[in-house]
Order: sequence, then C-alpha cells, then structure tokens
Amino acid sequence: MELKIEQYTPASPILFNYDELKTELQAKAKQYASVVYTEDMVKTAKTDRAALNTLKKALNDERLRREREFMQPFAEFKTRINEIIAIIDEPLQTIDTQVKAFEAKEKEQKRDAILALWDGIVKPEWLTIDRVWADRFLNKTVSLAEVENDMQSFVNRVNSDVDAMQRMKADDIAIEAYKQSLNVTAALDEAERIRKMREAAEARKREAEERRLAEAAAAQETAQNATESTENAQNVETVETVAEAPKPAKWLKFEAFMTIEQAIALRDYCKANGIELRKPQN
Repeated sequence: MELKIEQYTPASPILFNYDELKTELQAKAKQYASVVYTEDMVKTAKTDRAALNTLKKALNDERLRREREFMQPFAEFKTRINEIIAIIDEPLQTIDTQVKAFEAKEKEQKRDAILALWDGIVKPEWLTIDRVWADRFLNKTVSLAEVENDMQSFVNRVNSDVDAMQRMKADDIAIEAYKQSLNVTAALDEAERIRKMREAAEARKREAEERRLAEAAAAQETAQNATESTENAQNVETVETVAEAPKPAKWLKFEAFMTIEQAIALRDYCKANGIELRKPQN
C-alpha cells in the first residue's frame, strides 16, 4: 500500500495591477502625510478617509476570497487523508499495545536476571542494588555481561574506598557518612562537621553545668552568710542583753553523788570561775 498522487498543477499566480496600485498609493500616502486639514476642510478629510477605507476593504475582501478558493482543494485533500489515517490508527493501536506488552515482559525478565546477578556478587551487606542501578541496564543493546561487569566494578570501588578509609584510621562517623555519599572526600568532610558539632554541643553542656554548679555554690554561700549573720546578730544581742541586765547570784543548795577526786575537781572549777562555796545551813 502506498499513496499515489495523480498529476496536479497548483493554481497559477494571481495577476493584478500590482505595480500601478503601489505607485499610485505611494504617491497618495506621501501627499496625505504632508497635508494639513483646516476646520473648513473637515468634510474633505472625511471624504478622503472614506475613499481609503473603501479601497482597503475591497483589497482585503478579494484576498480572502482568493485564499478560500485556493485552499478549498487542499482542505478536501486534508480531510480525506485524515480519514485514511484514522483507519490506520485502529490496527496500529492494537499492534502497539501488544508490542509494548512484549517489551515490558522482556524488561521484567531482564530485571529479574540482573537482580540474580547482583545477589551472586560478594559485597558489603549495607550496599543495595539501587546504589548502582541504571535504567540503561534494561536496554536491549546492553548485555547482561556488561551489566555484571559494571556492578562488579562498582562493588570493587566501594570496597577499595572502605579499605582506604580504614587504613587512614577513619572513625565510625566517617564510615557511616561514606555509606550515604559513596564519596571518600565528602564522607571525611561530613564526619569532621559532625564531630565539631558534637564537640560544640558537649562544650555548651559543660559550660551550662559549670554555670549551674557555680550558681548553686554562690546561692549556698549567700544563704550560709545570711545564716551566720543572723546567728551573730542574735549572739551579740544576747551578750548585750546579758551585759545590760545581769541576773543576781543566789545561794543554791544541792547534793551530789561523786568520788573524792570528782569533789576536788568540782572545788577547783568553782574557784576558777569565782563560785563561792559554803557549808549547808541547818
């Protein structure tokens, strides 16, 4: 099946007095560009405007008529071609649906084969296939051998990077950062950033604890000083009160159960403190 166009000659050029009209109108346009109408010439100006509008409309109407006349054969041709295309689209859509289904099935089978290849590669447990996956793996032009080679090369690079970081004594923070970025330089930079952030947080925590302890010690000292001041004031007041109003001494009669040594010690204490002793009165 093929489209065969019968002999067809496009419409001949539409000839008209182009040069005559152009020359005349250019002269008129130049004349109108320099003319100045007075109030008495308003009627003349309206007449000139009407004449130009009439000519303009006549030219445009003829253009539109010729355009419709010229396009009519093409419009009919376009309509008939679209009818044929619509007939073609019906079986084309059916075939296309089945072809896409076959292609989808092939891609799914290839995806399963690629997953099986990945499972067979020795790799770190944390490394998943999404880190190496590329949509081009499913293209027919890319063989399973190429896919396996790409995946193995990727795993080898990761293992080499981790080994290098371990030789550099990289800490767990850096290793974890590498697992996210798969870039040694970026991982070391991120580990340093996290380390500094944690150190700053610890420093702030220590400073806050030191301030808390200092404030607590200051509060305790203030309270103790206040207590001592109160006690001193009370003691001074007591001493002053005693000094101002000493109580008179009086004779007290009492008996004590003690040894000779204790009696001698009591006598000596009384002498030392100005306490007068005498025999009991009957």
